Amino acid sequence: MLEMLTTVVNWIQSQYLIWTLIKILVITIPLITAVAFYTYFERKVIGAMQKLKKNERDILALAISDGLSYRDIAAIVDISVENVKVKVHRTRLKLKKILQRGDES
Repeated sequence: MLEMLTTVVNWIQSQYLIWTLIKILVITIPLITAVAFYTYFERKVIGAMQKLKKNERDILALAISDGLSYRDIAAIVDISVENVKVKVHRTRLKLKKILQRGDES
């Protein structure tokens, strides 16, 4: 009887261990995938940004990363607000084209 009880307890413990591992994997794999995707995407964007001219990178970085208003950017780079809007728009389009082309160039 004790042997049978020990076997049942061992089986329950092994099942608990298996389910615990499954729970860990279910939680961990999507996180690992998300981090890998983010890292891949980040490398692609940084690589594409490096293909832009320095002044394009600077203005886009001020607009996106620093979150400055067009008026603030215009004051920093000493151009009109309208010119900043045009440059940001054109640079975003250029960055989009570079990212869509991928590793061709």
